[in-house]
Amino acid sequence: MTKNDLNAWSEADNRYHPCLMELWGNQRRLADIASMYMDQAHPGSMFTLRLRQKSSRSTEEHREHVRLILKGKCARVREYYRQHGERAGKELMEIISKYRINNL
Repeated sequence: MTKNDLNAWSEADNRYHPCLMELWGNQRRLADIASMYMDQAHPGSMFTLRLRQKSSRSTEEHREHVRLILKGKCARVREYYRQHGERAGKELMEIISKYRINNL
């Protein structure tokens, strides 16, 4: 993946989250719920992909998730992942509001 290939980054991001659920050891039901949420968020994420700042913040957050999991710091992973989702969601909503995009 080249440094500025947003399509490749997006594809990797879409593979990352289900892999994280598996690595984290989530029960099948929780993983299914997370997958459903990500599927619903995906169109908005793809639509705003080139309107957002570069993905380096999310990429670093993803690396930190994995580091915390490997260290066995599950409570910290849950909190950090929640913060990541809130930040990313807020970022998307700001773009959607700024450009008055009402139907995604």
